[in-house]
Amino acid sequence: MKSKITETTLEMHYHFAMMDLFRSTFGVGPTGRFSFFKYSIRKEKFVGFDQAYVQTTLSDQELYKDLTNIAQGKQNSPKYVGYFLQFKVVDKRTKRSSNIPPSVTAYSPFYSVKLSTGRDTKNNLSQHELLKNISSSSSGAFVYYACPLLFDKLDLYARDADLDQLVLVEVNSGTPHLTDNKTQHHIYFSSPTSTPVWCSEPVQGVSTNMEKMFQSLFEKNKNPIDFTKFITHLLEDTEHLIFNNEEDHSKKNVLHKLADIFYLIRY
Repeated sequence: MKSKITETTLEMHYHFAMMDLFRSTFGVGPTGRFSFFKYSIRKEKFVGFDQAYVQTTLSDQELYKDLTNIAQGKQNSPKYVGYFLQFKVVDKRTKRSSNIPPSVTAYSPFYSVKLSTGRDTKNNLSQHELLKNISSSSSGAFVYYACPLLFDKLDLYARDADLDQLVLVEVNSGTPHLTDNKTQHHIYFSSPTSTPVWCSEPVQGVSTNMEKMFQSLFEKNKNPIDFTKFITHLLEDTEHLIFNNEEDHSKKNVLHKLADIFYLIRY
């Protein structure tokens, strides 16, 4: 029996390749556009994600406090531009059962991802609910289930991780409400390149990969109309940050805060 590859192992495997991509595209750290954040397992259960790249100058603890409020769905929480990733193990399956949705057309093999949608005994929000809240908090919050199509332990020994194996499923593309302690919910794929299907209520989702995700942002920047719409959405989302009190309406203060909120993609 093959040893199971864990979420933590998969996250480690792709870390440097993803960091290199962010570094070469946007810049990371004090001299770049994005900072990397990774919290402990204890803290992770209150924000829902494994890792994030966020445009901010806040410390780890300061951002964690804000993200906890956002993930809990609290009103008037700050808005952030960032990429939030929760890694999931993808199971290659060869046997169908009655609960497999008909839209999963492949008989064998097909692929499934288990979701964490149940609340604990203290009624804390599930991982899926936390991620949905972050995704809904801002037009600039890009939240994905990172689903690596990697099944053989030998692939972990590759010097360079293959980012083409990493399917990113948009968290907000699924069923609106998946809060259930009794039913195991999944994301299914008929093939490595097929559209994801959310289940138990079959809903077609949206997925992408790292290259396409970055390319879409470049296209927004190249197309003035699309980029203007993107900026407009961010303006609407961050209005309360710009005019957060009656005395703060000067043009200088507005421009200063906009500079902290918006980002430009350099290439």
